[in-house]
Amino acid sequence: MAKTQAKKVENKKELIAPNTAIKLTLTWAEVAPVYQKVLTKMARRVKQPGFRVGKVPPHIAEGLLGYYAIVDQVLQEILPAKYAAAIKKSGKKPLTNPDIKPVSIDKGKDWELTAEIAEEPEVKLTGYQKVVKEAVKHDRDAINRVSTEKAKDKEDHLLSHIFKALVAKFGPAIPELLLKDQVQREIYRLEQDLKQMQLTLEDYLKKQNKTFEQFSQSLAVEKLGQLQLEFILQNLIKLEELEATPEEIDSKTSEIKDKPDSYRAYFKTVIERDKAIKHLLTFSSK
Repeated sequence: MAKTQAKKVENKKELIAPNTAIKLTLTWAEVAPVYQKVLTKMARRVKQPGFRVGKVPPHIAEGLLGYYAIVDQVLQEILPAKYAAAIKKSGKKPLTNPDIKPVSIDKGKDWELTAEIAEEPEVKLTGYQKVVKEAVKHDRDAINRVSTEKAKDKEDHLLSHIFKALVAKFGPAIPELLLKDQVQREIYRLEQDLKQMQLTLEDYLKKQNKTFEQFSQSLAVEKLGQLQLEFILQNLIKLEELEATPEEIDSKTSEIKDKPDSYRAYFKTVIERDKAIKHLLTFSSK
């Protein structure tokens, strides 16, 4: 899969929030036995002249394997539980997997690492009603001049203006890690779709006459706006108490057999988003 880093959107750096950093400390006392276990296991796969396969002494295999290759395996064993405990203790609610960065991982000493996470940004919708009303007023004359426009088209047009106004006024800064995660997910999804058409991402970009950097940059701008709007709508739902009721969710999932919890979560999101949109559209009749 192609790799990318969602760079800070040019000229809009204030819209990218820094990640939340959590310090992780692994004492050498807890690292040492895992390090030795991993080294012994990895040594069995080392081939070295003068030794039978699986019989290379750990202290020799250590030099052949390389310290950081061993460290990587040690961290894979220790970090999940350590990270989970740190998150529970901090009370943080990560929106993505962590980005682990080593600070100090010297042998024989305590290891220090930093886990960077993305948290939900704060959104304050104070006075949002006025912003929506102004967006509706500004858009109404333009819509009415298009007499042939269908009712659904007018509604979509109006919503577009309302969304833009809300994002311009209340759009929160998005954690860098969350934006990066969304860009990578979209690129992976695109690659899978292209694979079905027997195309590569490189083929696609060539047809678009874009470099990978240009493509990922434009994608980051798009995802930034989408994330800002999503957090605004989530907070609007809480503010106006538009949450989906169990009964409403049941009505959407009643005909689905053996439905997992993810189905209920999906329909909860759909119902609440519909409620938020209907609420915003009520301002067009005021």
